[in-house]
Amino acid sequence: MDSHRRRLADLVVDLIPTKVLQQRAHAADSKGAATATSTISPYHSNLDGVNQPVNMLFKDMLWASFGGMAVLVLVITVSRILWAQLRHVSAMSVEGERQNYWKTAQWNWMPSLKKHLIYAPLWKKRHNKEIKLSNAIGIGTLPSRMHTVILGFYLASNMVYMFFLNWENANIYSFCAELRGRSGTLSVVNMVPLIILAGRNNPLIGMLHVSFDTYNLLHRWIGRMSVIEAVIHTIAWLIVQIADSGWEGVWHRMSNELFIGSGVAGTISLIVIMILSFSPVRHAFYETFLNVHIILAFFIFLMTYIHCAVAGLPGGLPQLPWMIAIFTLWFLERMARIVRVAYMNWSDRGVTDAIVEAVPGECTRVTMNLPRYVDVKPGTHAYLRFKDIRPWDCHPFSIGWVEHIPDHRALPLDEEKAQLTSIDKKNTTTSVSFIIGAHTGFTRDLYNVARQSGER
Repeated sequence: MDSHRRRLADLVVDLIPTKVLQQRAHAADSKGAATATSTISPYHSNLDGVNQPVNMLFKDMLWASFGGMAVLVLVITVSRILWAQLRHVSAMSVEGERQNYWKTAQWNWMPSLKKHLIYAPLWKKRHNKEIKLSNAIGIGTLPSRMHTVILGFYLASNMVYMFFLNWENANIYSFCAELRGRSGTLSVVNMVPLIILAGRNNPLIGMLHVSFDTYNLLHRWIGRMSVIEAVIHTIAWLIVQIADSGWEGVWHRMSNELFIGSGVAGTISLIVIMILSFSPVRHAFYETFLNVHIILAFFIFLMTYIHCAVAGLPGGLPQLPWMIAIFTLWFLERMARIVRVAYMNWSDRGVTDAIVEAVPGECTRVTMNLPRYVDVKPGTHAYLRFKDIRPWDCHPFSIGWVEHIPDHRALPLDEEKAQLTSIDKKNTTTSVSFIIGAHTGFTRDLYNVARQSGER
């Protein structure tokens, strides 16, 4: 019995990866340079050398940090709404002088927190104002201090997760494999919140009372981090592959293996999409950028999905379910947008029509007559598209005013008076008006069309 156990123990020890590599190294020493790749070739494919348990741990930690931040903002938002409601109810039930309690902050530290962190600009006085090199070229907007704290925490955590490696590893190629697995995992992990924050129909906007601009800011920085991690992932693979078979082996695998080809194509597309997203390029050709951005994003997700699916592992790479979730979120957001547009602009009364008028001050008044009742909230905006003026362009504009128009033809005479105090949504349409200043591009074309139509 003891003899069998000893043999089994020896067998287990011999199968430990470190023991196997030591045996390969010994064989290489005995055979010379002809077998020098025995400590290289295992580390440019699959999960050899990848510390998968730690990768999954950091995946959970990164997603938990996003979820924790959302829960914290939700709690603060609900608390603020409840406090405002309490203040409103309390002030309604007392005399004017007794309302003085609400003139000052109830917490001494709150004004300083708002002044120096929540509402403060990053530096001195510039706040939400684009930095311009000229009238046509801008290089972006500085984030607020609060945004900077959030972004700093996010970027620092990604750096810590990515470089939490075994720096004592004497085998540089094994080290590169660990870095390859970590950076690739984090790049895909970041794609999940990236796609959530990109949507116009993001439900978190209403739930957390956070503006679309803030989500867009986070979307841009998460995207940049995902690109950087994907580039590091590719470089770590290249180091091992070049050492093993040279550039000839790299080109051969890129052109003959779908796994490698899809990964390289995805990385190149990520680099292109980041270059095109720089503020001067984005603003100079915004509509072209937007359409190319959507196409490239879909291509990147497709290549990443293929890269995960065709890996030489049963069931693909562990990141495959995440890519399925990303495609599902992207598809649902697009479908929600199509359904919403169809609902707003089509009904049994017809379709939406627009009246465009040129007004003094180089402005255009646009009146959208919707075929149904729509409850438009104050301070909101809408995305407009005109089939006769750049049909592929879609721009957001603030809503000026709204008018609900009852259809008296659908009502008996004795019910018309009731419409003065209540709205029958089934027999009412909504008219939404905008005042759009003529600048360059789409708004200038819109103004020119309105002016030419008025001169006829």
